[in-house]
Amino acid sequence: EITTSSVFLIWEEPFGNRYFFKLNWTDGKTSNHVITNNTWYNITGLTAGVNYTFNIAAVAADKSTEGGSVVTSNYTNPDVIRNLIVSNITTTSVFLTWEEPVGNRSFFKLKWADDKTSGNSTETTNTSYQITGLTAGVNYTFCITAVTTDKSTKGETVCSSQITNVIRNLRVSEITTSSVFLIWEEPFGNRYFFKLNWTDGKTSNHVITNNTWYNITGLTAGVNYTFNIAAVAADKSTEGGSVVTSNYTTNDITTSSVLLNWTKPNGQSSRYHVEYENNNVATENNSFEINDLTPGAHYTFRVFAVAADHVTKGRASQISLYTNDSSRVKLSVCGSPFDDYINANCIPGYNSRKEFIAAQGPLPVTVNEFWRMVWEKNVYTIVMLTKCNEMGRVKCEKYWPSGTNHFHNISVTTTSEIELESWTIRDFRIKNVKTAESRYVRQFHFTAWPDHGVPQTTEVLIDFRHLVREHMEQYSRHSPTVVHCSAGVGKTGTFIAIDHLIFQIEKDSMVDIYGIVNDMRMHRPLMVQTELVPPLKSGGYIEALKMVVNATSF
Repeated sequence: EITTSSVFLIWEEPFGNRYFFKLNWTDGKTSNHVITNNTWYNITGLTAGVNYTFNIAAVAADKSTEGGSVVTSNYTNPDVIRNLIVSNITTTSVFLTWEEPVGNRSFFKLKWADDKTSGNSTETTNTSYQITGLTAGVNYTFCITAVTTDKSTKGETVCSSQITNVIRNLRVSEITTSSVFLIWEEPFGNRYFFKLNWTDGKTSNHVITNNTWYNITGLTAGVNYTFNIAAVAADKSTEGGSVVTSNYTTNDITTSSVLLNWTKPNGQSSRYHVEYENNNVATENNSFEINDLTPGAHYTFRVFAVAADHVTKGRASQISLYTNDSSRVKLSVCGSPFDDYINANCIPGYNSRKEFIAAQGPLPVTVNEFWRMVWEKNVYTIVMLTKCNEMGRVKCEKYWPSGTNHFHNISVTTTSEIELESWTIRDFRIKNVKTAESRYVRQFHFTAWPDHGVPQTTEVLIDFRHLVREHMEQYSRHSPTVVHCSAGVGKTGTFIAIDHLIFQIEKDSMVDIYGIVNDMRMHRPLMVQTELVPPLKSGGYIEALKMVVNATSF
């Protein structure tokens, strides 16, 4: 056995007699010897990384006559390097420095790799090295070992994430009295999430998001705000350079009045009734200003068109001045305060206020969080509305395995896959490796919905909805159903809206497209991505469904 400071020697007895053994060793500069009666000896106090020569001779009973000696040479192990530091991190390079190990060494061997590549290596005799050609936003592991002529140390390892590139094309899409909607493009290279900060010069706020857009709400009317966004690397702490917007001021408004505007309905109407609180006001105009409201209160306004007979009312259009900021799906915190984040929101359905979870299609860096959400939220039904690749672009990571794979503490096994013309059905067995608890999840993957288009017929999507609903009624009556496409807003919002509309048709004999879409958007922005038009005729329920489906042709 050889260590950094010792060599353990073993030998056999000579033929004939002997009195003791004499053991000598030298590093070429100094020599030492010891007397022993054993056929082994552990020599300690050696210097790391040095070549020693050992010779052993049997000594006769006169204590002076030595037999022929046996000679062997060995290097002690070099010691581990000390104080490995990563500095001068850029988007494509890092600078490594370290201290010499105790003892000798010939050179250092450097290795580095990320989670997806087999890695690279190089050698140097210096105690510093700049590694270039790295990818922005990627987490790398660097390992350095000291090497002698024939031996190397246990490596000293350090992890570091590259600085992400800056985001591109940050712009303000919409400004209201209390919100600003920001849109930007992905940076070159990788990133884990975006960190968005905003300030009015007195107070600051920040939020974490995985989207390339964010609707900042709760702002104060008439106040000047500055926004900056930085991409954050896979270590969840290394930030790239931030992009700062120009100063933007939210629109000003009084705190006690609202101006309602609406479009005239088809047919003839003589006037409108505006209802709010316990008030009912008639007007012949298609706009109405309401004053003397209570600042900071929540109001719901309903507008009816009244026919020329002054009796017949049309169906009410309703708007609620309320924003739900509590719809975000929160995961358990495992260590980092950001562990609870996933790009998903609870969305109301016809049967309950948290019937669905609308989620972004998993990215390579969010697959673990996706399966953790499925487990923690007790999900039994997953609806996937995009292909993994569409028109040569990656839309969603293939987050399920062909056999079995582990996603952190969740083991996922694909137990069956049935591929049909317009959809594929997959069954998974998911298991919590910590508790050994397991359950089954079914994925309904709709494959007949082209990117930037609509299915050839509305009926095939309705049939798919019926198939999903049958499974939900049996297995997901008390747990949410996860629905996702790529961004988790367009096709996802359309599917949830269709499910809601079909229930309204079957049970209420009416449709309220605007109410459904508005309610979803209060929980997740941009749900159903194109504005809807309202020319519904009596009994035009299929047309209503087609209108929602066509709304995703963006």
